[in-house]
Formats: sequence, structure tokens, C-alpha cells
Amino acid sequence: MHRAKEAQEKEELKQREGEVPDERPDSEEEDEVEARPLGIVQPKYKLVHSFPVDLADSWEGNTGAVENAKLQTKKKLPTHLTVTIYCTHIDSVKNAKLDVNESTLVFEYPDLYYLDLNLRYKCDPTVGGAKFDKSKKTLTIKLPVLAMTEDA
Repeated sequence: MHRAKEAQEKEELKQREGEVPDERPDSEEEDEVEARPLGIVQPKYKLVHSFPVDLADSWEGNTGAVENAKLQTKKKLPTHLTVTIYCTHIDSVKNAKLDVNESTLVFEYPDLYYLDLNLRYKCDPTVGGAKFDKSKKTLTIKLPVLAMTEDA
């Protein structure tokens, strides 16, 4: 309420002095750019599991309790994992380190980011790929899944 009164008083003062009032109200301030963090932080990330889709799974009709229990216990394995890391404070991944093992992913950017991620599936790091999008400032890593780990 206090800000609204101040804004209204400023506008009235400008009108009395013959100045053009500000076009945008104070409530529509520009989005502030997030300040670069002090120290090393964990970047925001998204982990997507891509599963194969079988149309027969949804069209089996009404099954009995035994068949339904078998379907629920059957765990599906994703075909691949996609990890998207949001690197909002860097312009290039030239100095970044990315280490992908069978079931872990470690991303490090000196003095800024550190991410140690348990993938919960055994992946093939030799076949996977990574791409940095400069316009969105995101690093996207795609890894094919080989098997389940004990954590899954």
C-alpha cells in the first residue's frame, strides 16, 4: 500500500510540473537478472526418463487380478535418460568438466557449479552425447540405458 501511495504522489507531482507521467506502473518492474552466486552451487537440472510405449499395454481390456498383478510387478526399463542442466551464469562450457560413469553423472564448472547425480540406471557413457545451447544456456546430455541398478 505504501508503494502505491508513493507512486501516485510522484505521478501527481509530475503532472503539476508539466512532465509526462511514467508509462508503466512500479508493479511492472523489469525482471531482475539473477545475480551470480557467491561460491559453488548446484545448478538447476531436469532428469527425463524416456520409456518405450506399447499400444497393447493400454488396450488389453479388463484383466483378472492375477494378470493385473503381473503387469504391476513388471518394471519397464527406459530406453534413454535425458539430463538438462540450466547454466544461467555461463556463456560457454569450454572450462566445464563432465564425467559420466555407468550410473553417475558429475558436472563441474570452476568456482561456480557442481552437480553429482545418481542416475539409478546403468548407462552407456561411450554412446551418449552432450550439447550446449548458448541461447538458452542449457547443457543437454542424452544417455542410452543398459540395465537397472540396485537403487532403481
